[in-house]
Amino acid sequence: MNIDLVSLGAVSTIDEPIHPLLMAADVVVTQMSTTGTEALLLGKPLVIVNLSGRTDTISYVKYGAALGVYRSGEAANAIERALNDETTRRTLAEGRERFTRDFAYRPERSSTECIVNEIYRLVQTKS
Repeated sequence: MNIDLVSLGAVSTIDEPIHPLLMAADVVVTQMSTTGTEALLLGKPLVIVNLSGRTDTISYVKYGAALGVYRSGEAANAIERALNDETTRRTLAEGRERFTRDFAYRPERSSTECIVNEIYRLVQTKS
């Protein structure tokens, strides 16, 4: 059965503000994009589609924070599992927590301190 998700308003393919869409989503499906990180920070289940045959550029799947789709025809099953399979949802939640802890949340430092330290690191590697 083919369902036109765009016509139903369940999928966005046009330029529009992403944050309201992410907030309303039950699951986020994307290619390698920082939109995936935003979805994880919002606590959304994430499905990464990578049909390129290349290694994922962001480690969402490796961290267990996302389901990976690497072959045509696997997306529907991944979306179904992300939405309805409790074991999968629990595993994704644990992976989201690890990913955000390691990449997006450093309680011991302020955001400003993290940015300043990163700038210093970049300047030192360029010298």
